[in-house]
Amino acid sequence: AWDEWRRAPVALKLLDPAAADPDAAERLAREGRAVAALDHPGIVRLLDAGQLEGRPFVALELVRGAPLGDRLPPRGDLD
Repeated sequence: AWDEWRRAPVALKLLDPAAADPDAAERLAREGRAVAALDHPGIVRLLDAGQLEGRPFVALELVRGAPLGDRLPPRGDLD
């Protein structure tokens, strides 16, 4: 997504109401509050949060590079 005020790209997490379970909006709000409370160069910054056309969202600092899943080993069984 593009932030007009910052004139920079941002990572936008936007809930799809049709796919989200009833607790998804509260989990996203908790995630936003948790990220907002952190201040570390290795953690993305929360830039904004709220509702967009009735859908909850958080806007985060965009980190360029390979997806994290490409850097982590595949998860095996937890037995």
